[in-house]
Amino acid sequence: MPLPTMTTCALIDAIIFVVLAIYAALWTKYKLKMPLFKPLSIEKVMAMENPLYFEVRKRESLRVKESKRNSVPIM
Repeated sequence: MPLPTMTTCALIDAIIFVVLAIYAALWTKYKLKMPLFKPLSIEKVMAMENPLYFEVRKRESLRVKESKRNSVPIM
């Protein structure tokens, strides 16, 4: 079995990089529910470093889902 050439290694690396970039973009958009190319304030980035940030965010999303479920549709 011949050894892979430099171009083969570069191609494999490029494919892995593209797959990971797509995964990261989808994760940011749909799991974190954040816009992709909108800058964040430094305060928000620093708040995200705190472990309680995601716990509070999860509670807020549950509260919103609960209020949507209990609301009566207007006809």
